[in-house]
Amino acid sequence: MNVKPDSLSKELKQQLSKMDPNQLAWFELAYGRYDSFEIALQISQREDSLEFDLKNRRLFVKGIEIPMAKTPLFYYYWYAKRKQMGDEPYINPSKMRPDTIAGAQLADIMHRYNGTDRTIEELKKHGLKAKSLDLNRNKVKEILIDELGELAQAYLFDSQRDARDARSRYQLKLASSSISFRP
Repeated sequence: MNVKPDSLSKELKQQLSKMDPNQLAWFELAYGRYDSFEIALQISQREDSLEFDLKNRRLFVKGIEIPMAKTPLFYYYWYAKRKQMGDEPYINPSKMRPDTIAGAQLADIMHRYNGTDRTIEELKKHGLKAKSLDLNRNKVKEILIDELGELAQAYLFDSQRDARDARSRYQLKLASSSISFRP
């Protein structure tokens, strides 16, 4: 941390000494971003949370706004919505057969929140492709790691290999109770 220990109040030193390593890492990240002990303490003590505000195309992790381009944001939202609804991990469609139902669902989300017309049309016409899913999951991962470092791990994806056809299935690691959506 870039703060001299002698500049910290006794109360703050006490609070910091009681933090576990994860809380301390969140404190350091938040302090580096906001230059405020108060905000850093609040963020470090919050439970994990992922909040989507698609109307304003904003994403928040533990209250920290994470800038993300709209297409990866919509894909991330789609995975989060699936997780919150208790859906099974999503199996990537085969390369030969894109998922037209999931493509239509994602196109609808993008249409409602002013997504890119070209992407919407592609999803409607050709369905959801494994390549697009992989690309956008990787973009989400890259952005979260750039913004949060190792703290991003809880907000990324679990993956498993489907034994029957060797395709991968994905879902968010974060508990569904930690995901919320602004109207």
